[in-house]
Parts: sequence; C-alpha cells; structure tokens
Amino acid sequence: MYDYLRTQAKEKLKITDLDYGKLVKDKSLEEVLKLTVQNYYRMSAQNDMLSFYKIIYSTRTTNVVAAQIMCEETEKMLLETKNLFLCITSSSKNICKRH
Repeated sequence: MYDYLRTQAKEKLKITDLDYGKLVKDKSLEEVLKLTVQNYYRMSAQNDMLSFYKIIYSTRTTNVVAAQIMCEETEKMLLETKNLFLCITSSSKNICKRH
C-alpha cells in the first residue's frame, strides 16, 4: 500500500528519479538542496500520502508494520541524501554514482 501511494504521488507530481549528475551540473548548492527538499515535501504532502503518514505516525509504537514502513522510508531518505551529497562533492569531477 505504501509503495503504491508513494509511486502515485510521484507520478501525479511528475517527479521522476533524478539523475543527480545532471541536477548538480548547472545549479548552485542552494538550488539543488531546495529542489530536492521541495520535491520530497510535495510528494509527502499529497492528500493520500499525508493521510497515510498520519496513520503510520500515530500507530508506529504499537504496530510493527507501521514502524517498519517508517524505517524503510528513513532508509530511502538517507540513501538518497547520501547519493546526492556524494554527487555534490564530486561534481567537479563529473562522477555521480548511485549506491
């Protein structure tokens, strides 16, 4: 359910998986960070996602599945942030790899 809602929210907003190499190439650090945070916020603020998050947050201490979903989302965010920062730091060499 969570993956479906997340995918639907991204498709509705036309948010695709970003090529960080292209993203950081001609933008300032501030522009890159604002764009990525804005995209994540817009995806998370979709009505279905927001309702789902409310349920997950309110039940995470008593529901193993809710806690697992939160952990998975946190892992996704950390991995994407790591990949973005790796790309930013190596952008002068044009080396951007996703781990």
